Amino acid sequence: MLLAARTYAPNAIWHALCAHRQFLEGQAISMVKSRSRDQGKFLIRFSETMRKGLDRAVERSGRTMTAEIVARLGWSFEEERRSSEGAASFREYANRDALTQAEAAIDALEKELAELKAKIIATKSKFAASRLLKL
Repeated sequence: MLLAARTYAPNAIWHALCAHRQFLEGQAISMVKSRSRDQGKFLIRFSETMRKGLDRAVERSGRTMTAEIVARLGWSFEEERRSSEGAASFREYANRDALTQAEAAIDALEKELAELKAKIIATKSKFAASRLLKL
């Protein structure tokens, strides 16, 4: 199509089309480079206090600012994972403890119920005996 345009179009149009094509190709190449170079980049705003703390941490650790931020994020995710596992095991312990307490309460209630049944039977027997004596 561009060859046909060259045959029929004046040189200025041909050069403009070629320049536009090169521009688009260059833009596409730079967009690919830009995307791969910018992958994983974030612009983050820090408070002055946080920035100073981060600067001190960088000096102590000897890491770059990026490496320090990445290390601290990794640590926070690891801590979150550990605490969720810890919370899960605590919940399991708490559930077992609650189950044990519930079973003990049920046993106590069953014992109390048996005692009450025995009292009812004894009361019925006394009532029946007193009725018989009245007759």
